[in-house]
Amino acid sequence: MAGIIVVGLGSGDLERLTLGAWNTIMKTGEIIVRTADHPIVGALREQGIRVESYDPLYEQFASFPDVYAAI
Repeated sequence: MAGIIVVGLGSGDLERLTLGAWNTIMKTGEIIVRTADHPIVGALREQGIRVESYDPLYEQFASFPDVYAAI
């Protein structure tokens, strides 16, 4: 797959992740998330998925608009 693919991680229960989202994540083997503080992130890591997050930006900037501009 090339380019950027956006999938929703859902409400936090791995059982509620859509099959399409699951298959896309498994095919790519990596994801970038807004924050690693999402309940599904740990389960994805257990499956060998490489996870990167924007958490350092939340620590670097004082406001959400600045964070989102940097993202």
